[in-house]
Amino acid sequence: MDQNKTEELFIFEQNGYRVTEQMLAMPDGVRLYTRCILPGQGDTFPVIFTRTPYDPVALPSPFGVSKGWYARSYAPYLSHGYALVHQHCCGTGMSEGEFSAYMRERGDGLATLDWIRSQPFYNGEIYVMGASYTSFVHLSYLDSADDIKGAALSVEPASMYKGYHEHGVFKKDIHFGWFMDHYHKKSLNTEALREKRSEAMRLRPVTDVARFVYGEDVPEFTEMMRSENEEDAYWQAHDYPHVRASMKSMRAPVLLFDGWYDIYINTMFDMWNELPAQTRAQSAMIVGPWNHSMNLHAMTEEEIAKLGLSDGEMEQDEIILRWFEHIRGKGAPLLAEPGRVRYYRIGQGWQTARVVSADAYKTLYLSDGGALCGQPGAETELSYRYDPDDPAYFPGGQDAFNTQPTGLVRQGEQNMRPDVLSFVSAPLPDAVTVEGEIEAALTVKSDCADTAFFIRVSAVKGGDTWVMRDTIFTLDRETGGYTPGSAVQVTVHTAPVSWRLEKGDRIRVDVSSSNFPTYAAHTNTKGNWAEQAEAKVAQNTVLCGKSWLKLPVRG
Repeated sequence: MDQNKTEELFIFEQNGYRVTEQMLAMPDGVRLYTRCILPGQGDTFPVIFTRTPYDPVALPSPFGVSKGWYARSYAPYLSHGYALVHQHCCGTGMSEGEFSAYMRERGDGLATLDWIRSQPFYNGEIYVMGASYTSFVHLSYLDSADDIKGAALSVEPASMYKGYHEHGVFKKDIHFGWFMDHYHKKSLNTEALREKRSEAMRLRPVTDVARFVYGEDVPEFTEMMRSENEEDAYWQAHDYPHVRASMKSMRAPVLLFDGWYDIYINTMFDMWNELPAQTRAQSAMIVGPWNHSMNLHAMTEEEIAKLGLSDGEMEQDEIILRWFEHIRGKGAPLLAEPGRVRYYRIGQGWQTARVVSADAYKTLYLSDGGALCGQPGAETELSYRYDPDDPAYFPGGQDAFNTQPTGLVRQGEQNMRPDVLSFVSAPLPDAVTVEGEIEAALTVKSDCADTAFFIRVSAVKGGDTWVMRDTIFTLDRETGGYTPGSAVQVTVHTAPVSWRLEKGDRIRVDVSSSNFPTYAAHTNTKGNWAEQAEAKVAQNTVLCGKSWLKLPVRG
């Protein structure tokens, strides 16, 4: 067998579809498992192209257990006359090589696109779809050719840096765990490595984590941790620049999917706004009440019923199929509306707008005694002791995903720990919609040269408290250099959100200095977070009367 050449493995029929499987040689000789499924009738077809690192190594045959799954999942597309080309990323599934995330997807994707164009079934139209990493692979080459006629992309940022950080603070739970699950996963025992995860999450300095887990440094992991600024060389290398520019140069109509509680919600709205005006007029965005998995599975049926989310689920494949058919001039899209954002207002259902924003603002001031008031109260100080070795944890939220409950999750009691300050408003006199980015201005001080402040905004409905939004920031980064003991005001914005609050509901704000493991626990020392070997305890203070929350509202 020539290891550098494409080898056809199988040609067979299943459920009336024609299937071919091959090991497709890339320019460097690595061969990637590639499956083509063709409709039973016809010679040439529009092609839907998908790539993934998530398929298992199928046993006992080269198509094994996944063979039937593909036939079922792809049947609606096949029945509408599309051919499917599905590929395992390098080092995953049945492909050769070693998997290193983000390192080679553009090159492999371009080579496979060229191969598709040489196939007798290719009719000149290519459509791409994916979610999370399976969207990233397409973002790296969307600018490559005019025969990519449309795309449907979910829960993946064009700015990888922003997707990995919240105001410069690393989103640790999702990205630590994901890397450990997938790095060189065909040659390493990733199940055994999971036993090291808990200790690895707390290890300092972070630059030693790869050696602890793998026995040697992994430069792409270590440099990712160390690169805490978007301008750093790591974020300007590999496929990242092509991904970052993907929406700005997009010519084909694209359907963007996301959820209010996805880790990438902020950057997905950036992608929508970055589309050229002509492209955006032909494109659409759908935002539901979902988490990164695009569902409500983290919630019980009782919780879904309490918040009236029963109509928040959707059949994503049907929506994508109708989107591609719409691009081809075969009917109207489902749920999506060209040129607009179709979004789910929690508590009120589906809405449509060109821009998700408010027409007014409601300011609530943090006040002594744990109140949120419409007017600033007396200027008082509330302090707490923050220990990085004993960080606070808040369940759910948009950035929790991997080892923790994710998404729209009920919260615990207010002031749940000594290092958590809770503030609650009076019952709302009238119903109001919170829609857009929430602005938080904290006047704070610390006895350390740097520290972090975490803010969570929640809706209190009856006896339940539900997370709406949160954010985190560091003093040194936001002030350009902090002097211990000085009072400074920092203003930050959350990702956008859409909630309908009823008369009698209340707003709750929790302030702390950590939410671990969702975010990296700040060491209270100044410098590159990944290189800090020691931590210290901080005495942090919030100045009431000079700190506030500004809610974007509609009446």
